[in-house]
Amino acid sequence: MNEPGIITAITARAVLADLRHRGFAVVVRGDMVSVTPGPEPLTDADRQAIRACKAELLAALTAPPIVAAPPQHPRPVYLPCSCPTAVCWPCCNRPCERCGKPTGSAFIRRCVSCGELPDGA
Repeated sequence: MNEPGIITAITARAVLADLRHRGFAVVVRGDMVSVTPGPEPLTDADRQAIRACKAELLAALTAPPIVAAPPQHPRPVYLPCSCPTAVCWPCCNRPCERCGKPTGSAFIRRCVSCGELPDGA
């Protein structure tokens, strides 16, 4: 069991998260890790932890921010659809229930040619 204030097997992420959670600002100044005072003073255990993972802290603080990829836009509706012969909501395609030709809309059940035919024909 560890005594209070003794830190073992810590990572730079854990140190950084802990310091920021406690109100400290951690920045890089040249090749040094600078910690601005928080509401409470740094303890000796904090200083030991910072020294123990200084290289990882420097790498984490100087790494470029991760930027999310821009959202992928859906395929334009004028491209041929590769959907199975069923209602395709993204490209508004629905096969005619009589002849199988595209109706041009996901809401229309029959194409123009079959739309005028009586139900029994």
